[in-house]
Amino acid sequence: MQFTLHQLRVFVAVAESGSVTRAAEALHLTQPAASVQLRNFQQCFDGPLVEWAGRTMHLTDLGRRVLHSAKEMLMEAERMQAQTNASRGEWTGKISIASVSTGKYLLPRFLRDFNAQHPHVAFELEVTNRQKVLAALAAGQIDYAFVSLPPDRLQVHSVKLLPNRLHWVAPADWQMPTDDGEALTSWLADSALIFRESGSGTRHVMGNALRARGIATQPLLELATNEAVKQAVVAGMGISLMAEAGFQSELRLGLLQSRPIAWDGVSQWQLIRLETKPLTPLRDRFESQLSARAHLLAQRYFPFASSMRPIGDEPEGSFSPK
Repeated sequence: MQFTLHQLRVFVAVAESGSVTRAAEALHLTQPAASVQLRNFQQCFDGPLVEWAGRTMHLTDLGRRVLHSAKEMLMEAERMQAQTNASRGEWTGKISIASVSTGKYLLPRFLRDFNAQHPHVAFELEVTNRQKVLAALAAGQIDYAFVSLPPDRLQVHSVKLLPNRLHWVAPADWQMPTDDGEALTSWLADSALIFRESGSGTRHVMGNALRARGIATQPLLELATNEAVKQAVVAGMGISLMAEAGFQSELRLGLLQSRPIAWDGVSQWQLIRLETKPLTPLRDRFESQLSARAHLLAQRYFPFASSMRPIGDEPEGSFSPK
């Protein structure tokens, strides 16, 4: 029985994604190349590792046992490589992250800080919507997800980096109430509402906030990115709810106005890893350094957040119109 680490990686990617095509994309291979590697790996065993029902793939009993062993071997190989590199004073490897769209304003600062001390570590970063981020995490296609609201149905380990305060945002020339009482409720009810797409964490929070005030959540516009929402607000099409990190430049330029949402809790920008994802030496190093330097980096690069309560002090949030 002879197989390569590359074949192990292809088999694990196919088994976890349920698709040769998705596995090939994750490993930056062509679909035919991934199929060849999977077929060559299969030839090392007396029985089939996978079975197909139409386009749906299922692991056989043998396949499940081989998958467990393959993961252990890959983890041990990565550990050996990390130990070798560490003994030379080097850290090498790749860390893959998928981030929700607003995360693009924040995450690069944290990655740059780590990369400055570990220049041989490569990052693979994809920015997309929350549903795709969590789907990639659940399928084991990425090491980490960068989100402000953790998933309900996945067991994850979290590295909290930065408080996330949400604001109502409106065109600069609109009248915005100065308190959180009935005037704000009437203003929200009478304004055109701009929502993020279904599945967005911000949309979920915005819907809860409006329902808590007895306001129907019927959007004027439904947009797929934070940038699109912001431009619609600046253009005077309506109001929306946005993370504070996402509109700082426009606020400084006087293109829009904002006020914090009346919410008893504070969500947190965090990197999450599946509990079942092995904690390799590189991931351990990455998480430890981020945790140790998160507050310093927040003060340096994100002063709008540094005045908020320290991460970990927030109560469980609930919406309450005040």
